[in-house]
Order: sequence, then structure tokens, then C-alpha cells
Amino acid sequence: MLDQSGSQGKDGDSRTAVVTNPDFHSGEQTFKQTLSLRVALGLLLFLPTLLIWSLSPDPSPYANPLLFAVAAGLAVIYAVLCFVIASIRVTVNDIGIRRESILGIIEIPWAQVVETRYVEIPVNVGAHFGMIGMAMAAAIRSSKRPQIKLTVISSDGARVKITSHFQRIKEAANIILARVLPPMLEAARASMRRGETLHFGPIAITPTDISWKSKPGVPLSALEAAEIVSSTLKIKCKGKWRSLVSIRSDKIPNAFVLLELLHEMVPHLRQKIDPLAHVRR
Repeated sequence: MLDQSGSQGKDGDSRTAVVTNPDFHSGEQTFKQTLSLRVALGLLLFLPTLLIWSLSPDPSPYANPLLFAVAAGLAVIYAVLCFVIASIRVTVNDIGIRRESILGIIEIPWAQVVETRYVEIPVNVGAHFGMIGMAMAAAIRSSKRPQIKLTVISSDGARVKITSHFQRIKEAANIILARVLPPMLEAARASMRRGETLHFGPIAITPTDISWKSKPGVPLSALEAAEIVSSTLKIKCKGKWRSLVSIRSDKIPNAFVLLELLHEMVPHLRQKIDPLAHVRR
């Protein structure tokens, strides 16, 4: 578990934990792109050409003008892509979140955030790209880690997405979620006190029931578990073999608000944990 310094806890658990005190990370922090994406692109672009070139009886550029031209073209493309990737950065401060790239700047104040979507996707590079994938996995130390994707959406539809291609992704997720989840959760609690129905995509909850799509509602007291397992949001009822809900977590808006609300409303689900601790593998 991450402690408040943003480092890995003593128990060795590498799961992300939300920092419950947003003031701890006051000030401005910038998260740039890691080198892993550029390394992967370089291998993907150049490795096939190098393998073909190595099979040539005469590896000199003069004997292989076409391969030389292809390699030169790929080098130019790679340089441009590296420049574009290096220009992408996300900055968080006391006001909001900002994403910069050569395409422009997107800024979202914290007060205007209405939705978050989060997922951790297990990745096997070798399985997708064969021999090239295995070379990429050997070069990228983070290849075995789940790929994190967090999207922040404002009331006017603006989106800022941060993924595992950003440095210190878990720290960034901590800071962002610690800023936006508390007011969202308080608004959800107020709606429940008024007896309203809250919708989280195809999931609807009332103070007494939960329903999935057009299926009849199920009493909250019938729930047995509500969590994110790997990349899947699962909500299970007592005595049922199949889950009531089983869907990729980023398909559900504000999934962490939903989980926290359920754990507060259903006594036997209640746990004193941070929102991201609902994620387990």
C-alpha cells in the first residue's frame, strides 16, 4: 500500500491507495511521459528492418539502397513521434488539472470535474507481438505491470487522460482522485438522503435497491461483495453463482464513488479502506 509519501508501503503491496488528505499534495506537480513508450516504438519500427537487413549477404547501405531508404524514413518518423510524445505532460495543482501537448492545452478546474473512469489492464506484450513483443518486454521493465488508465471529465465535456505511459502514474492517480472523489461522494450521499435514484451508467441505486440495466432491482442487503478485480467491476449477491454486475471498470462512470457508497450503505460490506483499495488482483 502506498503511504502518504507516495512510496510503496512496508507490506510490499503495490496497489494504489488514495491519499485521503488532498492538502498533503498541495502545490503544483508535473507528470511527463516515460521512456518506455519511446523504447517500444523504436523496437517496433526498427527491429523488423534490422532483422531483414541482417539476412542480406552484403549488409552495406550501398548494397541495400531500398532498406537504407526505409531505415532513414523510419528514423525521421521516429524522431517526430519522440518529439510529439515528449511534449505531452499533465500538471496538477490546487486549482485543477492541465494537459499540454503540441495540439494545445486542456484545463479542468477541480470544481468542474463531474466524472472519472479508471481501469487497470493486465498486459502481456509477448503474447500480442510474438518475438518482437518479447524483445520489447525485455527492454521495458514495466511490461509486466498492469496498464493504468484514468480519465477525468469536466461538466463541459473536456477530457484529460493519464496512463501508465506517464511517470509516477500511481502518485498522479492518488492526487487526482483525492481531489475529486470527496465532493462527488458527498453529493452522492446527499442524493441518497433525499431518496433519489443515482445512475452510474447502466447501474442504478436507491437508498434500498440496486439494479443493472433493465433487470429488476435487488435489495442492497442481498449484496455479498462489491469490488474491482483486476480490470473488472464485480457486484455479487449472496447465494448467487453469477455476479449481478461484471463489467470492465472504466465502462462505469465514477466507479469508486459507487463502491464507496455501497460500502457505506451496506454494513457487512463496510471496510475502512481508501477508494483505490477496492482494486485487487
